Amino acid sequence: MVYDFVVLNFAPLTGLLFLFIFLLCNGEVEKRRQYLFYIILALELLEMIFYSAEFKTEAFAHPTVWRTLFSALCYSIRPMLLIGLLCLSLRKELSKQKFILLSIPAVINILASFSAFFTGIVYSYNAKNELVRGPLGYTMHVIVFFYLIMMLICSIRSWGKGVGLENLIILSGFVVVVIAIVLEAVFSVRSLGRSAIVLSTIAYYLYFQTQTYNEQLRAYMENTISTQQEHLREMNVISVLANEYVTVCYVDVKKDIVTPYRITPVLEERYGEVLRSGVSFEQVFKAYINHDIYEEDRSFFMNVSKLPDMISYLKENGNLSRKYRVLREGTMIYCEMRVELVPNEDGTEDLVFGFSNNDSRVRREMVYQSTVKQEIDKVEEARKSLSGIAELAGQLKDEIEEKLSGLQ
Repeated sequence: MVYDFVVLNFAPLTGLLFLFIFLLCNGEVEKRRQYLFYIILALELLEMIFYSAEFKTEAFAHPTVWRTLFSALCYSIRPMLLIGLLCLSLRKELSKQKFILLSIPAVINILASFSAFFTGIVYSYNAKNELVRGPLGYTMHVIVFFYLIMMLICSIRSWGKGVGLENLIILSGFVVVVIAIVLEAVFSVRSLGRSAIVLSTIAYYLYFQTQTYNEQLRAYMENTISTQQEHLREMNVISVLANEYVTVCYVDVKKDIVTPYRITPVLEERYGEVLRSGVSFEQVFKAYINHDIYEEDRSFFMNVSKLPDMISYLKENGNLSRKYRVLREGTMIYCEMRVELVPNEDGTEDLVFGFSNNDSRVRREMVYQSTVKQEIDKVEEARKSLSGIAELAGQLKDEIEEKLSGLQ
């Protein structure tokens, strides 16, 4: 029995064995798709077993219940195989309601297949154990052909979506299975349909495996490009802000995400976790304005706290460089903020923020400016004194000239 089974189904069995090994060893196939392939593989194996058993009972001199049972099981399984292939082809487009509608002909096929136990309207076996087709004798073949037409329609519908290889596989499977069914129904050539469906399943699996490899390669290339862009972005940050600023942040305008590249311990303690949580630029910037920037200096920064307003200001003025005060632990600290637009390869622009503590330099400048102002005030006072003396001298001159003119 086993020997006859292997000899009768050697080619499809070999194909199923290789398919099972591929599925078992390949952990990168999508789970839902992998389960579908396992179901199809199991149905194909069951169909082979039932067909071989039915082929064995065919040699009996008289009809038996077993032959009718195995025939009914074989006829019932074939449409299920095509439903499995349709599920693979449609994938996300197949909803639960559509699946139920798609299964109705298969249910009718099961009823027609098992009707041989009660009536000969579809098929039966005569006293010599020969197949006799009834008025609806080709019902099972028509239903199988219906599912093949459905696969053909799906292939034609998706032809313009850039999946030509998948369509060619479906069309090839359609042609081969139709030829096998015609040969089996008209000329009684056995087992060709089984081999055709197994080979179509293997071809479909190889297609999906190729697609998986292409997706992995595409993902790898995108990741590589993204990494290169990140490096370029870092280089742009360094070239824009050099080493002048102790805190540097990058703002991805498209994603509205702030990424810290370098940050002081104080700001890390206050905003590090917030920055890495993925909050928007406006939330982070307003939090910094309200908690750190001195109240009298906030109005300007609030006007550019939204990304569109900040970008508009930068495009109008080239960059933003602003000094402001921070009140920490009762001490006023002078700081500076600088913002630049950084171009990307795709033509978009992102933002780079630089923050520096200029307290000592600003205080030196303030002392210097105060000293200069004092000197200027002294000079002004001296000039005013000299101006007063000159005016007094002018008045004395006028009086002397008047007295001299009176003596004359």
